[in-house]
Amino acid sequence: MVQIPIDKEECYSTNHLLFIDDLKLLAEDESTLGKMMEETMEFCETVNLEINPNKSATNAASLKTEFMKLDGKSSYRYLRITEDCNSVPCKVLKIWSQKRL
Repeated sequence: MVQIPIDKEECYSTNHLLFIDDLKLLAEDESTLGKMMEETMEFCETVNLEINPNKSATNAASLKTEFMKLDGKSSYRYLRITEDCNSVPCKVLKIWSQKRL
């Protein structure tokens, strides 16, 4: 669970980020993350969606998955932002800076 500040007095808590076909699960411990991953995989199977293991990663070393394991030196991209294994942005990639007509 992470808290996203809305203003000085309020925060929004969430355990996932979802945008179109990109999903990022957030948990405070590996046990919770494992349960969330099981539920996610079950849901995907039910609605006939496939998880691409080549585009999936985890920083939870104890989870038995075919996903890439992120260590202290690894990074990954989520919504065009490169992040380290702790979800800290490393490098923001250039986004279109010119308007197209």
